[in-house]
Amino acid sequence: MAFVPQTLDQRQSLASTALARVDQARSQLSSAENNLAYTVLSADAAGVVTAVQAEVGQVMAQGQGVVRLARLDELEIVVGVPEHRLKVVRAAQGASFELWSDPGRRHAAKLRELSPSADPVTRTYAARFSVLEPPEFIGLGMTATLGFERPDATPVAEVPLSAIFQRGTQPAVWVVNRDSGTVELRPVTIARWRDDTAAILSGVKEGELIATAGVHKLETGQKVKPLPPQQQAAR
Repeated sequence: MAFVPQTLDQRQSLASTALARVDQARSQLSSAENNLAYTVLSADAAGVVTAVQAEVGQVMAQGQGVVRLARLDELEIVVGVPEHRLKVVRAAQGASFELWSDPGRRHAAKLRELSPSADPVTRTYAARFSVLEPPEFIGLGMTATLGFERPDATPVAEVPLSAIFQRGTQPAVWVVNRDSGTVELRPVTIARWRDDTAAILSGVKEGELIATAGVHKLETGQKVKPLPPQQQAAR
């Protein structure tokens, strides 16, 4: 059966229109499937939900946050750095931290991000340190103390506060002569004070023996006897 040219053109036009409607329907189907996928929240990594920012039945705007997720594979320590400590943080060759729940053990950390602007309330700069090798007992929300290695770091001797003999404004320590057992009062320079220790910057030498108890009862030239390690541990 033969078609006249006019009829063929009409049929081809109808076929093109039908194909266009099919493509439009497929596009609408794809858009509907994408919108349907948005109704299911999927985390891009394993973690713990730390906050829910939506209520049941609430209509959410596009791009609005619903939950806050803390990743477990990338633990970080967040600290507010005051302005006068920014140079120390930037110049630090290394960083380490000590958990308040496990004092005495230090772990490596690395500066990942330092905010270029200060917080309008605290006036500190947010710094984020990545935990390089997380200890088994670390958990979200724990408190830690950060320490930095400076390129111009000067060695210090950290002693108990009980070892410091304060005479006026000049701190000093009693240095014990290993041969004679006598004590000598030696002025020292303190680099920093802590809750139970003091860091001596100068005044003592490496390997010298220092009295740490009864310092206010000692006199120059008085003989003392160091306690055995067992009794020191017991005290």
